[in-house]
Amino acid sequence: MTVSLRSFNTLGVDSESDALAEVDSPQSLLDAVRRGLDAGSAFTVFGGGSNLVLKRRISGTIVRCSDEALDVLVDRSDGVLIEVGAGYNWDRLVQTCISRGWNGLENLVRIPGTVGGAPVQNIGAYGVEIRDRFHSLVALNRHTAAWQEFSVEDCHFSYRNSVFKTTGDWIISRVRLALSRDDAPVLTYPEVASRVAGSNPTIVSVAAMIGAIRAAKLPDPSLVGNVGSFFKNPVIGEADAERIRRQYDWLQVHPIPGEARVKLSAAQLIDRAGWKGYEENGVGVWASQPLVLVNRGARSGSAFLALAEKIRTDLIDRYGVSLELEPVVLGQD
Repeated sequence: MTVSLRSFNTLGVDSESDALAEVDSPQSLLDAVRRGLDAGSAFTVFGGGSNLVLKRRISGTIVRCSDEALDVLVDRSDGVLIEVGAGYNWDRLVQTCISRGWNGLENLVRIPGTVGGAPVQNIGAYGVEIRDRFHSLVALNRHTAAWQEFSVEDCHFSYRNSVFKTTGDWIISRVRLALSRDDAPVLTYPEVASRVAGSNPTIVSVAAMIGAIRAAKLPDPSLVGNVGSFFKNPVIGEADAERIRRQYDWLQVHPIPGEARVKLSAAQLIDRAGWKGYEENGVGVWASQPLVLVNRGARSGSAFLALAEKIRTDLIDRYGVSLELEPVVLGQD
């Protein structure tokens, strides 16, 4: 007997596993992991499936987190500390916080996925990353079934990365976020700052504006299969950036404070290389945002990986810049 995973990944590709276990609390997660360890069987943890590229088969059991708890641990006049279950939909959390006047997550509106996946990727957008609002979390060791608390320092957050992504040893159960009651949105991102210039922006208006920007650029995964950004923005040395810029004066360079490195726009590089709107084997490059690969009839995650590798190779040949995949690849063909 096998279980289809097509409805559990936003790319909408075919994949299968041996079994599926739904967990909706820390205790049910612990029980599922213990059963797997006792049986000596493999298990893979899923959240919303919005940052996964699945190959044809994933051995063992899929443990799917659907814990949607939302508890206020500290409630003061200046802010709140909340604890959220790993299965809580991220955008629903952002909207809930905005409606309650809890400031801090509004720049991260309309990001697909679940709360449990947010620290893994250190999700970020428009000048804010989750580490900026992060307090702590509780995770279960997949090898020992032991619980551990993680502070922000323990998570080793970096650009679209964390200890949870680099090691794969931990299953996130509950995430705690520290939010303010100040109606003072972050306006450091140039596109946001230019759009609100001369106005008196609030967290509600900024969230609405960013939501509209994202809707105009990015396809809705419920309508067009995708995982959002397929590539990370490359980080390279200043000397390498200057070398490229001497040849291509259009290159956008974003300095990284305190480092002799800069961040480039992967979308700009892909666009300038002529990939925007390209399509092959049922996979397309989204015409409004070339960081996004979309499903145009592909049945396997391998078709996405094949096109991504062509793009990566082309950019290395053209600019000497290597792109890194943002989603996690699971399974085998």
